[in-house]
Amino acid sequence: MSASILRCTVCDPFRTFKSAEQERRHRLEYHAESFTVAIAAKSGLLETVVVNQVDGVFKCQICETSLTTKTGCRKHLKNNLCTTGKDNNQDPPELTLPAVTLPKRQDIPPLPEPRQQPETRAFNNTVLYSYGELHASTNKKRKTLGIVESLGIEPISIKDALATRSYVELSDEVCELLNRDWQFSPHLCYAPALILAGCLLVNSKNGQAVIANTVEAYGRQKTVDIHREPFVVQKDHPATASLPPSIKTSYRKVWPVTVPTIVGKRLIIGTKSFDALITSSLRFDKVVEPCIGASTPSLVLTDGSHSLATKIFLDTEHLEIGLKMAESKDTWSISSSDLLYQLRQVKTKFFDVSTFYLCRASSFFADNHPCQPYTIFNLTSFDQAHSGDGVAASNLFHTIACDVIQDGSRAVLKRERVQQLRVRCADQGIISNEFDGILTLFGDDSSLPILGNPVLNKFLENLASQLLPYIAKAIKTVAKLIEKEFVSPAV
Repeated sequence: MSASILRCTVCDPFRTFKSAEQERRHRLEYHAESFTVAIAAKSGLLETVVVNQVDGVFKCQICETSLTTKTGCRKHLKNNLCTTGKDNNQDPPELTLPAVTLPKRQDIPPLPEPRQQPETRAFNNTVLYSYGELHASTNKKRKTLGIVESLGIEPISIKDALATRSYVELSDEVCELLNRDWQFSPHLCYAPALILAGCLLVNSKNGQAVIANTVEAYGRQKTVDIHREPFVVQKDHPATASLPPSIKTSYRKVWPVTVPTIVGKRLIIGTKSFDALITSSLRFDKVVEPCIGASTPSLVLTDGSHSLATKIFLDTEHLEIGLKMAESKDTWSISSSDLLYQLRQVKTKFFDVSTFYLCRASSFFADNHPCQPYTIFNLTSFDQAHSGDGVAASNLFHTIACDVIQDGSRAVLKRERVQQLRVRCADQGIISNEFDGILTLFGDDSSLPILGNPVLNKFLENLASQLLPYIAKAIKTVAKLIEKEFVSPAV
């Protein structure tokens, strides 16, 4: 019996195939409804373009050239083969979006009255906090309080510092901006972090209030950010996530929430397009040490009622700059200063360009880099570490980040640089073994591609996990420096 002949009924005339696999490949190549391709934008980083098939052909979104196959269109875009007079590095067309007007200015909102501690104790705590001795020994505390009393020095409170700034409550227009789709407006991944950095979150239900000193923005879907928040079901129940619920909320599709994880309780401001993870915060309704890192135990929104009761007030200066930033399609970072401090605290997936998005911003008070949380990319700047395996590993990530920011998809890791860092490691250690593993990947080559290299990524992820104790040590100094920025003695 002869084998049945398969044919494509879409093609004219019909095309025939000897196997189902041939037919499947043909349909994917010639008749796919759409596909995505990453192309190099002006920034040097990769941008994702969605190509749809129209009337049997794939059309280039830049020069409108028609191509019949998916492979041909992909090569056309990736190799910048556009034939019109348009800029070959032009980003894909985007939606025309309405401008956002600045809300009316207002002062820091009054806080509801929480349960108060005795006045003398509160004053003493503020004094000790001002001098960084809130957790000093009893004798040390008494000595400091005695000196302050004898000299007639009064501390400046955190509220006094905040009073030097202007704040506005989050408006519907800004909420709309924060929910715009990153897939079609990739430049909008930068402005949200800046707009929310320095914002005040005030829980009107219990009077707890914090300033978000550092904010990291993560895209909501994996097509725009490989580090998006996962949505999982545990024991037949969806795990808590930051996606705004399907109820009427205080702010349109903007939801402040605490998400419990194995590493702690994360304070997040979620929208449909992204989640903003607060990695540095400070309570200003009472004296509490700053929270540095992914966990924010000082302000826990325990359930939906606390999220609904939480008001969000934006720093006016940050909002103004953020709105202007959102209008520019050429934006590729939040600021031209301290670029490595705009990288987020990621520790995996170094093969993907979104790992290197510059989507972290800090408040006016934490704008200087010593007041910002350390990551594997900027740990090399920690002044109290000068040698050792951790320093070598942090220098490697510093090098990789610089290369990707500068060269984008063309970034490479050079063998010579890895060898330089390897000799700074102790022999037979975990970190030195990972360096040795990376060196074996070079073979006869002098460099390795960084992006799209899952084998290199495995070694980098192992190294990143070894840096966690070093980061934990470094962030303790950040907390002290932030305290100094907010609260200092005044004569």
